[in-house]
Amino acid sequence: MEKVQWKVEGMTCSLCAAAITKYLGRKGVKNVMTDFISGELSFDKDENFNEEKIIKGIRDLGYRVIKTGAELLQENYFRKIYLQRFFFCLPFAIALFLPASLSQWLQDPWIRLALCLPVYFTGMYQWGKSTWNSIRIGSPGRFTLIVSAASIAFFYSLILAIKGYEENYLLYNVTAIIITLTFPGVYLEQRFIQAAQLSTKNLIRAKNVTADLIGFDEEHKEHVFPIENSHLKTGDLIRVTGGNHVPADCRILWGEADVDESLINGEKIAVQKKAKDLLYAGSKLINGSVKAQVTAPINESSIHNMIRMIRRSQSEYSNRKRKMDKSGIIFILLVLLIAILTFIFTRISTGDISLAITRMITVMAISAPCIFGLSIPAAIAACINKGLKEGILFRDISVLNIAGKIRQAVFGKTGTLTTGVFRIMDYRVENCTDEEFKRTIFSLEKYSGHPIARSIVKEWKTKDEIRWKNVEEIKGMGIKAEDKQGNIYTAGSYKLAESSVNDDSFSVFITKNETLLGWIDIRDELRSESASVISYLHSKGIQTGLLTGDVHQKSGQLAKELKIDSVHAGQTPGQKISFISDLTARAPVMMIADGIHDAAVLEKATAGVSVTDASLIEGQTAQVLLLNNGIKKLPALFDLSQLANNVIGQNIFWAFFYNLSAIILAASGLLTPIQSIVAATFSNLVPLLNSHRILSKKLKS
Repeated sequence: MEKVQWKVEGMTCSLCAAAITKYLGRKGVKNVMTDFISGELSFDKDENFNEEKIIKGIRDLGYRVIKTGAELLQENYFRKIYLQRFFFCLPFAIALFLPASLSQWLQDPWIRLALCLPVYFTGMYQWGKSTWNSIRIGSPGRFTLIVSAASIAFFYSLILAIKGYEENYLLYNVTAIIITLTFPGVYLEQRFIQAAQLSTKNLIRAKNVTADLIGFDEEHKEHVFPIENSHLKTGDLIRVTGGNHVPADCRILWGEADVDESLINGEKIAVQKKAKDLLYAGSKLINGSVKAQVTAPINESSIHNMIRMIRRSQSEYSNRKRKMDKSGIIFILLVLLIAILTFIFTRISTGDISLAITRMITVMAISAPCIFGLSIPAAIAACINKGLKEGILFRDISVLNIAGKIRQAVFGKTGTLTTGVFRIMDYRVENCTDEEFKRTIFSLEKYSGHPIARSIVKEWKTKDEIRWKNVEEIKGMGIKAEDKQGNIYTAGSYKLAESSVNDDSFSVFITKNETLLGWIDIRDELRSESASVISYLHSKGIQTGLLTGDVHQKSGQLAKELKIDSVHAGQTPGQKISFISDLTARAPVMMIADGIHDAAVLEKATAGVSVTDASLIEGQTAQVLLLNNGIKKLPALFDLSQLANNVIGQNIFWAFFYNLSAIILAASGLLTPIQSIVAATFSNLVPLLNSHRILSKKLKS
């Protein structure tokens, strides 16, 4: 089945998303994913899919489909509409509230009807049809109570006017104010939701830029052509000048520049780039000018993979969020029941039908079902975007719930606690010449992707390499190869050479037919932030461990220096997986390691955290990616987790507290309909404002 991705405008809370999901489900559409925060809608399309019919059905529910995807950057259509209609309705609402002393002629029932009609029709045009259609499919939307309250007030007033009742009993002003004040409330909600996604929008803007393509004429003279970066292909030559965004992942061929990569990895300090260095799409040249060769088209670039991962994480909310989604519909039905009971009780106890209707309307107007749907998603959106600003990318947002439960953190060594930049410190040759030894190790290690192997290949590069009959990489140990004469060579850890040597204190051992040819001692630097991160974890009562394939002696020295609680060295990939699986079965464990070589281990942990860079996002299995190749943002991850759970808890408390107290006050007759709609309008902003605090919060580092 083909996957369809659309953007849907007009969704304002999870009730909207639920209505679209239910509609598509009734039409037989499979695997529907709807996220009102980002406006994303995705589903599987089969051969019976009728695009026009589905788009019309969604439009009838009150939303607008945009098939160009989630990269639409223009101002939200519905936000403009809400603001325009508010200003259209406002003069009529004000006129209906003018006191009789100022405008006696406006008190005439038919003039009041004439003033109310434009407002009522505007509200019904905006929400009436969609409300009715959502009720028909069994998923009442967020405007059900608003439409019901406004309609009851309007038709009650119309009936009284026809019967000749005095204007004091007419509720046209209530109808007008309910509809009028709903428009700015929804407008502000959308503003805050989109503000929470500013970092993501900046990514999308930086992804869609113009590129300067370099071409050559028949005389080999260079010419520059501006084109959309979506047309760039691997191998194209481009020019990037100061002040412009890099249009695609590329490698510098000529020139130097200071580059701002904060949009990609959260690093605020500019990085100097020169020939052979990689530039990420979305980064920005502060000064300088470079010519570069495209290494990946924009839809395979680092920034594209980041956006795709953000969309995924926004769609995967916690169990609490899904429960709150369902509670919104139940809440609407409960409020309608309470409103009817309020009418019956007031009518019986006072005998005043006008007062009974007023209280019923007040109960419906003050209720805020959307708070339940906004409480978690608004906080989640803010956390995703705050993380992005800090260089923390979420693949699975549920890790925010898990982080606070972690009692043990296990680290990989190479590229995690150390920089992963290796240098040959010493070596010894036995049973061969120095030249033969270097030639052999280069010919073997060029087939390995391990950072240690790459560093050896870089330092001892030679053109006179050995041509192997076959080469085999032994996962977690090293390389084994056979030459044309049938000789077996190995290069790797002590486990591959233990039959030939008794000393396991060196990094790489080279053998020929199980005879030691020599060893190499490799060193890499300790990350400057490693000690402070371990200390931070200890301050939170979290035990630390080191899990590595490196030898015991070196691993023990590192653990002692960093004050790591336990060491598990000399582990093969399979042993690492078993160890983490057993540890996770006993208590929540966070594994922090290289996201490529330790991908399988990260998957087994309660929370997997990958230390990587933007070019290696694709294919990651960890729940969280710490970009810019460093663990210095690990404390920020824990801080963000605690902040997220606090904000979500506060939002949920507010949702229950507000609605419970508001409905009690409304049913008791202590509030007017006008006070109720004002309270409801701004009550939805509380969880949005509270969630917005996450964006301005300074996290630990």
